[in-house]
Amino acid sequence: MSDATPAGRRTSVLVVGAGYAGLTTALFLAWRGIRVTLVERHPDTSVQPKAFGIVHRSMELLRQIPGLAERIAAANVLDFAAEATITIGRDLRDENQFELLVGGDEVMKELASMTPAAFGALPQSKIESVLRATAEENGAELLFSHRLESFEQDAEQVRARVRDLGSGEEFAVEADYLVAADGWQAPVREQLGIGTHGLGELWRCRTILFNADLDELLAGRKALLTYMQNEHFSGLYSYLENAIEVFGVSGAHLLGVNYYPERGDRDEDFTDERCVELIRVATATPDLEVEITDQSTFVIAHRVADEMRRGRVFLAGDAAHVMPQTGGLGGATALQDGHDLAWRLAAVLHGHAGPALLDGYAAERQEIGESTADRQLARLADRMAPHLQGKYPFPPEVPAQWEHLGYRVASAAVPGAERGPETLLEDPAKATAEPGSRAPHVFVDKDGTRISVLDLTGRGHVLFVGSPGSGWLAAAKEAARTLDVPLPAYSLGGDLTDDTGSMLRRYRLEPGAAVLVRPDGYVAWRADEESADAAAEFGRALATVLARTAAG
Repeated sequence: MSDATPAGRRTSVLVVGAGYAGLTTALFLAWRGIRVTLVERHPDTSVQPKAFGIVHRSMELLRQIPGLAERIAAANVLDFAAEATITIGRDLRDENQFELLVGGDEVMKELASMTPAAFGALPQSKIESVLRATAEENGAELLFSHRLESFEQDAEQVRARVRDLGSGEEFAVEADYLVAADGWQAPVREQLGIGTHGLGELWRCRTILFNADLDELLAGRKALLTYMQNEHFSGLYSYLENAIEVFGVSGAHLLGVNYYPERGDRDEDFTDERCVELIRVATATPDLEVEITDQSTFVIAHRVADEMRRGRVFLAGDAAHVMPQTGGLGGATALQDGHDLAWRLAAVLHGHAGPALLDGYAAERQEIGESTADRQLARLADRMAPHLQGKYPFPPEVPAQWEHLGYRVASAAVPGAERGPETLLEDPAKATAEPGSRAPHVFVDKDGTRISVLDLTGRGHVLFVGSPGSGWLAAAKEAARTLDVPLPAYSLGGDLTDDTGSMLRRYRLEPGAAVLVRPDGYVAWRADEESADAAAEFGRALATVLARTAAG
């Protein structure tokens, strides 16, 4: 790569793409004081609503940044428990539509008992705009209308060329790491030569935003969306109430029409005239007056990258795992990829962890991404595509709460974590702070304020011990000093009051026990009784968790 560029710049992490994965990576890196530059070829975040909502686990992570969860909650557009239904039918007037409840009071109550976070009832377009604003407020450099042209890497850094699409200027960027969150077409993955597996592209969906008077047809309707199948097309419909105020787009309705490039279908085939015809079929209203306001395309695919890391380059979001939308966890998986990458990269760049900590990203997120993709494919076959039945080994069905809050992790930096398909998911209501499990949500009192234990996590690793006289406290202080890492520690009966016994029970924090929790809320290590040489044992454990060599 030539160094003869008009302007060069240096950053710690270069992020490509401003979807959920890219924006979350940039936001949480900036929040942790890491210099980050994001480039996105589009002039702004998406105006298309795309996916709807942030599930509880993702909100649990976002609420680590003060004020962010409240910012999202203030803009919620519906009562998810009351209105989260899906219907399946021929068209919107089909009297034999099948109704599928995806929310509901019972599920919401169960989730509320497992997490301090609430569901974020917003379209992806609005959520992305909030993430963008918060990232910029925290110091992230976000360059829209900029495109990554090329990159190369060596053992020391990544060198990239970026083009300003407004001025045409091209400049060099040097970074310690590159995060490829560049969507389902994944040009960075393609350049790296990383293969994929799965069923691949199944079809594409042309999303059409439109205005029309459908008040009579939609009277009393509460469904989030309707899947349709008839002799003219298959696809989906969603009502975008208060579209301009809520979604930032003109067009109160969305029709998605599936099409197949291998059959010769093209985006260009969706003229306004044809779109009007399709909308009239979907609404079963032959003379409906329609105004088309916008169109876009997204891919329906089942495709998982064979690797999520190559050297100093990491894949995240759709670049790593494209999945059908059925289940609503594709965006959540992308957002959680970004959060995972951010805390690991920040720990390494601050010198708190060794570079091997980054190996855990691929080891852990690959399994979760693949499992989620497979489960969403199974739901697609069940709801929309029965012809896919038997074409792929679908995993056994589990309760929705398990998928939202019950994924476990295993890597070299989680000593004692069990690894294997049979231990990848667990019932979050019964989890007891084992290595690799998500730390349970319980309420405690700290300084006279009732908080969730998870509110004490986020910035870095945190230690919880069973009594204020625990030798693990002194061991943690010594290990943190030796390894030069921040490590807050809290004790039951000292810093934390557990009047209900919930933390004692769920964390099994008897006197002598200790639990170390990562920034993403996963348990990194635990001890059930105090060691005779607690300082040495905890020093070794912390060094393993941080992929560090213990000093001395």
